[in-house]
Amino acid sequence: MLNIRKAELNDVDMLLDMKLDIILSSEEIAELDKRELEKIVNYSEEEIRENLEDYKIIEDNDKNVIGIFALFDYDDGKLLDTIYVINSSRKKGIGTKIIKNIILNNYQPIYLWIYKSNKLAVKLYERLNFKIKEETDTRYFMKNENISLINHIKNSIGVGITYGLILS
Repeated sequence: MLNIRKAELNDVDMLLDMKLDIILSSEEIAELDKRELEKIVNYSEEEIRENLEDYKIIEDNDKNVIGIFALFDYDDGKLLDTIYVINSSRKKGIGTKIIKNIILNNYQPIYLWIYKSNKLAVKLYERLNFKIKEETDTRYFMKNENISLINHIKNSIGVGITYGLILS
């Protein structure tokens, strides 16, 4: 079983490390010079601090951190800005469970940006009904319309659901 908690101020360094691991491990970033990399680091830290309430920490039953994600209000839906699972917990379906639960607990479109070089993640998102809406030289902007019958019914009868994940 996994537990989700809100990020706290003392989590900022860990969040930054995980977010930068995603960014700096992409092939597209390898060609940037030191000044550009410093800008990315500074921007990322500032963004985390400004939006800390949108970051969630994923822990196992022993309270060991195994990942993070951030979900922001965006346009007509939500933006999955960051999702990170530590190496030792990858390939166990954790990321898939998190994304599926985000979709089920939000009756609106879900958006995300993904580096093109992250082919495994692109395939995962495509399996979860995300479609490429835009692309840059280095990234795809993807959208899951999130129009399942259950979400439509919940929305139309006004049933509210509090945010929560069921991960077992």
